[in-house]
Amino acid sequence: SLDELNKNWSEIDLSADEETQIASVDIIAKDFNVDFESLANNVDIEKSIEKDFANASSIAFSIQTLDFHGLFLGDAHSTIVAEGLSDKYPNQNPIVFDYVKLSHHGSKFNISNKFLDSIECYNYIVSTNGGKGRAKHPDRETIAKIVSHKNMQKSKVQFYFNYPLYDIESRTGKLFKDEELLLFDCHHKNEFTV
Repeated sequence: SLDELNKNWSEIDLSADEETQIASVDIIAKDFNVDFESLANNVDIEKSIEKDFANASSIAFSIQTLDFHGLFLGDAHSTIVAEGLSDKYPNQNPIVFDYVKLSHHGSKFNISNKFLDSIECYNYIVSTNGGKGRAKHPDRETIAKIVSHKNMQKSKVQFYFNYPLYDIESRTGKLFKDEELLLFDCHHKNEFTV
């Protein structure tokens, strides 16, 4: 919560991670050799709110108009979002969204089956340049969990990245096998109009 963030603000390390690491074309992303089905079945691992209060206090919101319903997650924890959605939409399960902007650049620590159980969406926005140092995003596990989830089987899932995939992979290493790229579509789009 914002109260927790305010109380613990002085403990946050604000020094920038200056380590920039560019991957060569021959480098592959972490978990590259693990198949999508195995990644999708991994147990959800979310950082504790107490140890990650800066992200846990991130603002997530939904926008609904007559012809658009979007969910924008900032860096929010998926369990907090799932609880909020359950409170806001008690009679809808799953809640249908036209677009979901994924939390924390598509981190595997910010996605859960509890959250995915509560939504149905086929268009995901991933805001990332691939990351740097040890923080490389998106995680393959996040993409695998979305593509494989029972609520996302009526249509092919679309991922919209704000950088071209080859730019992201220049930092993360190769993210997807050719056969995995048949399971979903990737788009580079850095402007959206609704």
